[in-house]
Amino acid sequence: MTRCHNRFRLTALLLIAAALCCTLAGCRTIIPATAEDFETAMKTLDYQVTDTLELYGGDPTVLKSASVQKDGFFIEFLVFNSEQSAGQFYESVKQQYINRKSGVSSVVQTDLPEYSFYKLKSGDQYSVVQRVSDTVFCGGCSKADADRINEALKAIGY
Repeated sequence: MTRCHNRFRLTALLLIAAALCCTLAGCRTIIPATAEDFETAMKTLDYQVTDTLELYGGDPTVLKSASVQKDGFFIEFLVFNSEQSAGQFYESVKQQYINRKSGVSSVVQTDLPEYSFYKLKSGDQYSVVQRVSDTVFCGGCSKADADRINEALKAIGY
């Protein structure tokens, strides 16, 4: 075989290995939801959406904010002016969740350039924060209601 064939084979093997690693690690492309996507999805799930932008006191990094609060659980969806601002907010919320951790806990975490995800089950509490591009979804509830948060994430494609 020629040197060119060997190089081609090596490149092909590396690409296949990278794709396999990404598949096994759960990598996927997630398209950021819009505030309108969030509102539509939550209404489909029969949740009342509240505009919560005023809670951020004119913070220029927060472009949109909406939340759902019902029967002991909450969900919040924010759109930021940049991925960096969304990343800082994500890290802040994640740190709050970590600080509340107690007793036996279960954590799932993924940090990739395109998105970050942190899920905590601690005591009777279930907490999730996910950043996709310039958006952040966060929510919390009892473990018994965890499916409601996961259903909301799925409804917006996260």
